Amino acid sequence: MSLINLSDVAQDSTVSTVFDVERKAAFDNTVDFYQVSSPDGSVVDPESGDTIAPGEAGYAEAALANRVGLSLTAENGGSSQFTTELAGGAIYAPVIAVDSNFDSLLDSNPDNDPSVYFTFAEANIDGFDHVQNPSDNVFGFEDLLGGGDEDFNDLTVTVSTGETVTEPEPEPEPEPEPEPEPEP
Repeated sequence: MSLINLSDVAQDSTVSTVFDVERKAAFDNTVDFYQVSSPDGSVVDPESGDTIAPGEAGYAEAALANRVGLSLTAENGGSSQFTTELAGGAIYAPVIAVDSNFDSLLDSNPDNDPSVYFTFAEANIDGFDHVQNPSDNVFGFEDLLGGGDEDFNDLTVTVSTGETVTEPEPEPEPEPEPEPEPEP
């Protein structure tokens, strides 16, 4: 399954994560990751609190609302590198915006919304899994409807995790000193 699984890392920790991106496609694609609630790809809708499985109504909207906020892309034939901190205790799934970026989905113009494909085939309009793992921690993307040439190299993202940082627990507030009893 095409996931970054940090569920075994403490929830109060962050993991330094490096994304190496290579592009071999005419389309200027953008990749991001979103938090899923389980390996089956279910997401929690941040507005309703409901858990939505891939293929159910509202899945795409809830998944995109749970995006990390990355804009992983590269020039055609080129590569780039991005570094961020991911929260521990979570699982992340990839999503690709075809020939666009995710900002187009957030504006008020539905006419410029790009095709968006998830790693869960049932969440995609064509029922095709547009994300494959050719090897550990490598995500290969196919950007054409129906699978195109199925080369999964239109955008390739290699993920490396590094140091885990645990946030210190805040020190408790000191108890206030009791007021002295007034003298009679």
